[in-house]
Amino acid sequence: MTNDESKYYSDMEDLFATPGWKTVIEEIKQEIYELQAQALEAATWEAVCEYRGKAEALAYFVNLADVIDMQKSNALL
Repeated sequence: MTNDESKYYSDMEDLFATPGWKTVIEEIKQEIYELQAQALEAATWEAVCEYRGKAEALAYFVNLADVIDMQKSNALL
């Protein structure tokens, strides 16, 4: 692993450990839940797709810590 990669993973671990990150993730999870509920009530297929797309984009942030952890594990191999 290069020094730049090591710094990147260290910085990300520091970010994920902050109380603010945990608060943001909880807010995002609530928003995803609301978007999924709206998709169930949507009047058109286009609206369903819009709500699902927004929820999918937000899910990226919810899963970011796990993705970074997997990337770091692979980089160490």
